[in-house]
Amino acid sequence: MPEWMQYGTFIIAVVGAVLGVINWLERWWLRRPRLKVSVAAAFVADISGVSDAWALEAINTGFVDTTLSFFHFEILTKSTKGNCEEEPGPLVIRKQIAGPRFPHKLCARESCTVYVSPRLMAQGLIDGGYGGCVKLRGFYKDQLGRKYRSKRFQFDINRWAKTPEWVNYPETPLS
Repeated sequence: MPEWMQYGTFIIAVVGAVLGVINWLERWWLRRPRLKVSVAAAFVADISGVSDAWALEAINTGFVDTTLSFFHFEILTKSTKGNCEEEPGPLVIRKQIAGPRFPHKLCARESCTVYVSPRLMAQGLIDGGYGGCVKLRGFYKDQLGRKYRSKRFQFDINRWAKTPEWVNYPETPLS
């Protein structure tokens, strides 16, 4: 066999191997679920008035469907291992005032939002012996056991414990 054929065969084999690895990485990257979880302040309107709420939103940015099992908020406590990292603490609340029922199928490129009462969260934290400001983080868990967490945020327990549950805003005439 001529020498140029050996080099040609080698080059074709290398190109085939590289394309195979790229194809595998692309399929692995596209077929895994990716969720972005965020927490924001919101209002929930009902017949009896308007209520403050925390909105825990999950956005499926991947190309595959995933089924969410449940959500909750957790307290971040200082690590007992001696390092400066924070560890998840006990669960705060899993009772929602609005949003989908769980388990909830979240299709690709869709989102779902759960609304939780900050007053109920504050009451649960007070019952658990907490006070002042704590760091919380919301997260969803899917049926395969993967956890998708939001960024941590400050929660002032005393402020939210004093907030009335429903605020009736007066109707204003349209002019």
